[in-house]
Amino acid sequence: VLLRPLRRFRAACELELQGRYDEALKLLETISPTSKSIVTVPKPLYHLRRSLIYTHAERFSNAAHELAQAQSCGLNALEYYVGRSELFRYRKEFEAAQGELQMAEYVVGNNPVLCLEEALLCMEQRDMRGARKALDRVLALPCTAHPNGESTYALGRAYLEATRLWTGEAEEG
Repeated sequence: VLLRPLRRFRAACELELQGRYDEALKLLETISPTSKSIVTVPKPLYHLRRSLIYTHAERFSNAAHELAQAQSCGLNALEYYVGRSELFRYRKEFEAAQGELQMAEYVVGNNPVLCLEEALLCMEQRDMRGARKALDRVLALPCTAHPNGESTYALGRAYLEATRLWTGEAEEG
């Protein structure tokens, strides 16, 4: 009963990664809270995933609308601010993205997810040394789950090795 919706959700995420955004949205719709599926995606997660798909498809107004829907359905503060930061990062509004991360830190405190998002923001701006500092903080904090499902430690290690390629430690990276 649970495996079919989970597989569909993962398949929608894979379609998104492949750049097949409309197909991902259609598949996600089959397990939406308003669908006839026995087990559906919780409303906050459904709207958050739609927001991320729209963000990656560069349909920013749709993404902002879905993120607001997710917040009104009870999305937690960390995921909301990370989603807003990612939306601004894709729009190349780096100062606004940084502001969202700072607001998140004010609301939820020091968090490895926020440090990881700060590192991604630095990498997007080609500030590899700043990214490396943020990734060092990720690895120093207790491991938690990132909203994408991976552990912050695994993501932090992977991105740290990528930054080493750009900071004069290519052999180690």
